[in-house]
Amino acid sequence: MAKVEFKTIKGKSGDIIQKLSQVGDLIVEGGMGTNGTLMEWFREEGYSGPYVGMDLFNGKEPDGDWYKETKSRDHENFWHYKGNCFLAEDVKPIIQKFSPENPTFVTWDALSNALFGRKLNLWNKKRKSDRIPVEAAVIKLNDTFNTQLHKSPADVYTLASEEYYEDGIEDDPKIESPFGGLNVFDFKGFKGAKLGTFRDFVYKSAELGWLFLVPKDSIDMVVMTKGKNESYQKLTN
Repeated sequence: MAKVEFKTIKGKSGDIIQKLSQVGDLIVEGGMGTNGTLMEWFREEGYSGPYVGMDLFNGKEPDGDWYKETKSRDHENFWHYKGNCFLAEDVKPIIQKFSPENPTFVTWDALSNALFGRKLNLWNKKRKSDRIPVEAAVIKLNDTFNTQLHKSPADVYTLASEEYYEDGIEDDPKIESPFGGLNVFDFKGFKGAKLGTFRDFVYKSAELGWLFLVPKDSIDMVVMTKGKNESYQKLTN
């Protein structure tokens, strides 16, 4: 299998979110929980469109009209309800409601743990129907979204472009990266043992034609585009 390449793009994390805010017309956050940081970041960078947070533990499970029953009173154009971002029956109503041209899927410290873990939290396990294998999840995201942004996607590992530089970073513990153009730092001494979910997610997505971008001047952010689409053009020009 050919090594997947990560392309370095100019700018910091805020620059990336600002550019995606200009081309995205629907954002769905998977595993949002009670953390509204990413939503607020997009708002600060100019995104005013619909933002839907999905979570299996937090949020409201609608009895009928999800659009009315989960709409936030505190945040404009924000909905937060219980649902699985990898299940068609949960995501389809969102897509049908907004009919987006460039839907974007985002996560914050959830891709490699919360979304694919067996537990909802320390006390509760997920239902079997909510434990979606990586390959099936990748296919579903490919069917639904054009762009993805993942903040802190590799669990205990820190990711950075090979061009990223910060004083002292060369002294940090770095493991052999399974990807081209991407450094993987291991601050907790796992020696790559827990990188599997993120690695599988990337390779399965690459098989479907997804491209991978990382900012030059920030760490722990990965953008994925379905080919060289509008988001790709915006980020690389």
